[in-house]
Amino acid sequence: MSYRSQLQIKFHPGAFATKNPNADRTNLPLELSFINGKPASPIASLVLHSLRSHLATIQQSNVAPKQLLHFVSSAWDRALGLENEARMLEFCGVTRLTLSGPTEASSCLRARCTLLSKAAVSSTPGRKGAAKNNGAKRIDVDFIVRTHIVPEDSKDIGSLDFDIDVLATKVYGFGSGNKSGLSDKEMQGILDKGLERQDGDAQLGNGVWCKAVRILTGSVF
Repeated sequence: MSYRSQLQIKFHPGAFATKNPNADRTNLPLELSFINGKPASPIASLVLHSLRSHLATIQQSNVAPKQLLHFVSSAWDRALGLENEARMLEFCGVTRLTLSGPTEASSCLRARCTLLSKAAVSSTPGRKGAAKNNGAKRIDVDFIVRTHIVPEDSKDIGSLDFDIDVLATKVYGFGSGNKSGLSDKEMQGILDKGLERQDGDAQLGNGVWCKAVRILTGSVF
């Protein structure tokens, strides 16, 4: 079976929950992969690895095929929302995605958005050190994303969710030791407030990351 022409899942329906109390409880092979081996983005790789890791731990006979498919499709929808957040960060600054430890349980994704003041953007190319000497400023905003499984009372398989931390770091342009301007605590407060969920509107995919970063940009430059 496939989902959104992106993800492919192969499994044995008979290995999953049935009404037969004498059914074999042995797990059978289950494969989850990208369709046609398409190159994966760091976000897609993180989510796919998390899904594979969790599905390897479940007792298939306790899970209905419908629950399995809902788990995978819901997780992938969440991943697409995260992809959209990362794309919209490009409107705020140069954004790079880095995946660490893709084969480890502690794997995480870093989305770094580099914010530059207008002086840095308009500095003369080719002049080494020009950006740092003409009043330019730079701040890096890092979104650190990890996955976890949320257990649900009505489902033995649970659901996938994200733990997201954000941190702003002064790189240059804020005086000796980068001590001038807003403090690290103040910048953190601006980002945290911008990411607060209000009546469920700040869902991933709606540009909540971009909005929070733009508020920070307007406050520091």
